[in-house]
Amino acid sequence: MKRLLMIFISSAALFLAAGNAATFEEEETYTLDATGIEHFVIQQDAGEVIITGVEGTNEIKVSAKFVAESDEAILAEQIFADKMDATLVKDGNTAYLTGEINFEESKEQGQLHLVVEIPNDLTIEHRQSEGPLTIRSMNADITINHGTKSIVLEDINGDVKIVDGSGGLKMTNVVGLLTINKNSGNIEMSDVDGDLTLIAGSADVNITSHRGNITLRSGSGDVIIDGVDGDVNLLASRKGTVEITNVTGTVTKPE
Repeated sequence: MKRLLMIFISSAALFLAAGNAATFEEEETYTLDATGIEHFVIQQDAGEVIITGVEGTNEIKVSAKFVAESDEAILAEQIFADKMDATLVKDGNTAYLTGEINFEESKEQGQLHLVVEIPNDLTIEHRQSEGPLTIRSMNADITINHGTKSIVLEDINGDVKIVDGSGGLKMTNVVGLLTINKNSGNIEMSDVDGDLTLIAGSADVNITSHRGNITLRSGSGDVIIDGVDGDVNLLASRKGTVEITNVTGTVTKPE
């Protein structure tokens, strides 16, 4: 299969020092022609990711900020050069963005922050070990496998599947079928249109202005559901208060 490599646009490096620590920062920008691309796959180790869908664009643009830390400036720069990398490639109808960090010692620290603009009709498959994630303005299905830190979804028209470890989850103005399995971290959802299946391990759940049926299994944490055009089926809530109001359909709770 033909594989097209990333196109490098620009880079800038910066050294910072604070106390006995030294930080090396490098900024790089990559672009990729999105002609024929239908899917966007991301693998991110550590650092913040912001993805914005852009209507009418035919380009994928990634702004990457590498931040490497060590006890000496020359070591921080060497950590960036040897153990941090980002690649943007395409293979067939799929674009792949990979952010890699391969630290071996405790004195080696750093993150890779990615700001991404893509055509708003590409399906997204996102895997991230650590770091905040924001996805906005997409008209396509999204699958997320996320480790720690927060997730924010805004203005999404497409089915969403999320498996998440810990950290807050906030969803606003989402249209589609939602399947969420979350271990811990508070959940806030508003203005969602679509059936929701939610498993919340240890978390407060706050859902408002929902159109569609809700099926919820809660471990520990308060549950507040207000304003649902559909049915609410609470399968379990072992610990915490439950408040369900303004539901047009049937409310079912465990006995």
